Amino acid sequence: MGTQNPFRLSAAPFERPEQKTAEAKAVLFVSTEGTETEPDYFHHLNASLKRDAPFVIHVLRHSRDTDSDPRHVLDLLEECRAIRSGKPFFDRKTTSKELRLTKNRIRKVFENWDSLSDAERETFRTAVARLGIDVDYYRYLQQIGGSGNDRKDRFAIVIDRDGKCHDLKTLEEIRDICRERGFDFCLSNPCFDLWLLLLLECRLTPQLKRKLLQNNRTSRNNTESSALLSTLAHHSKNIKKAVFERTYLPKIRHACKRAAGLATEDGEILHAVGTRVPVIVAPLLEWL
Repeated sequence: MGTQNPFRLSAAPFERPEQKTAEAKAVLFVSTEGTETEPDYFHHLNASLKRDAPFVIHVLRHSRDTDSDPRHVLDLLEECRAIRSGKPFFDRKTTSKELRLTKNRIRKVFENWDSLSDAERETFRTAVARLGIDVDYYRYLQQIGGSGNDRKDRFAIVIDRDGKCHDLKTLEEIRDICRERGFDFCLSNPCFDLWLLLLLECRLTPQLKRKLLQNNRTSRNNTESSALLSTLAHHSKNIKKAVFERTYLPKIRHACKRAAGLATEDGEILHAVGTRVPVIVAPLLEWL
């Protein structure tokens, strides 16, 4: 399900975040369709984990010219898994005659990065940037969690049903690939806003469920779900840390129970109101 440009993982300008501890940890990699609300939520969730949690959460960052096609969101996860498994991006289409870069050349540079001079690193960094590769971010994805980690990484895709934009066949294909790869298929119907509404104790009447399932636009910038969320939560697409800690964090356990009363199966949820976000957050509860 690739595209012409195989490189989408990007975080320029990327600043390596400080690790809470030097202890090796497993990593939960999350690839999200949204570029604001979902990353904010999971970044704050990661920051709320106890220091002795055996894992960290990382939301994959991508270039702004990547659209919200759910197939691209899956591609990000595939690309990240390849990097983590020791078969990184240079096993994909990376040859550039103009830049004199080959798969072997790129691999050798990454394998011997610490032995290169600053000038050699910068030359290479500039060259591969023209291929859409962010060296610092790719190296971070290789190293996050520390060395000597014998725990298994997890990979999760967080996407919306969004019947107005995403066709059912595409989402079914993505679901089947996630089953095959062992990725967590965390679809929300109609969208991620539903998970936040559950956290806000919003009462989902039959009438509201019907409206949410359609999720029509109520204005130029809002749908039924986003307008309701804005009214109840008093914030825009971005979630500030203080809002997360005050409004959302204390309600996660309860919201998981509420979600269990809606559609949860990866087939059922394509046609009914529900969210599979608890697939990600429920295993984290003892570490919050």
